[in-house]
Amino acid sequence: MKHSAFDDFSESTQEILNFTRCQRPDGSFYGTSGQCRKGAPVDVKEQDAKKGGSGGGGDKERFNKMSTADATKLSKDLNRQIGEAAKAGDVKLTDSLMKAKGDVDATIKARGEGKSKLSSKEAATRTAQSARRAAVVQALEKEKLPTNPPALQRAVNKDLKNHKPYQNLKGDEKWKKGQVREARDELRARRDDLSRAMKSKEGPPSFRRAEVSFRQTAYNRAQRELNRRGTELNKVQGRMTKMRNSRQKRIEANVARVAARAAQQARDRQAKTGRNIMGVDERVGDQPIKP
Repeated sequence: MKHSAFDDFSESTQEILNFTRCQRPDGSFYGTSGQCRKGAPVDVKEQDAKKGGSGGGGDKERFNKMSTADATKLSKDLNRQIGEAAKAGDVKLTDSLMKAKGDVDATIKARGEGKSKLSSKEAATRTAQSARRAAVVQALEKEKLPTNPPALQRAVNKDLKNHKPYQNLKGDEKWKKGQVREARDELRARRDDLSRAMKSKEGPPSFRRAEVSFRQTAYNRAQRELNRRGTELNKVQGRMTKMRNSRQKRIEANVARVAARAAQQARDRQAKTGRNIMGVDERVGDQPIKP
């Protein structure tokens, strides 16, 4: 059973490597991994007899005669067969397939057709889009507006630096942070007093209970004070965030307005002249690229 599966595997491999040879009506030959579409299939011996030679000069010559589409298909099939051969543990067959795939890939790479190329219309469209982006950036820089997120944050900080209400809130925030630190230190001290009172064994039980109650009340008072100051700090910070967001939205609105105007001007210029801001002709045929 194992031998039969291996025989089937070898036959399928040979079908890929020994692709069909076809003869065109003008007498020339070509190879394909599928069926002959531009001629009639020719037997290997028959082709060798007509050439009077050794059969075409090896696999590399046969690969060179294949179309790029057939060579690409053959490369994918060989890659699959390499995986199957490696899984079957046939080292000799794996090396042979890898050598054949290398020849096919080299043929595709040499033709320079392995990667898809943009059409002239697609290339012109991308050039037009790049030109509009350049026009937008140029307009934003002229108006001294940010062109990217980091620049936007720097612009907001610069704007808030000269905004007196925000600076007042910033000073208030700094003071309230100090108040919160003091309340936190006070709470820590009251907690230590409470812990010592609960562990103390000095005096009668009634005195110890009274001392613990007194320390507990002081601790609760310190906790409420810390909460109050924390709430006040949060309110100030909330007002600062709201004010910052408002100033940022205003700058973003200016950026959007200038960018839209610059983009529209670039579109009008391209539609009228067929040239972008860089002076590159973007027309396809007699018509300019429409944005």
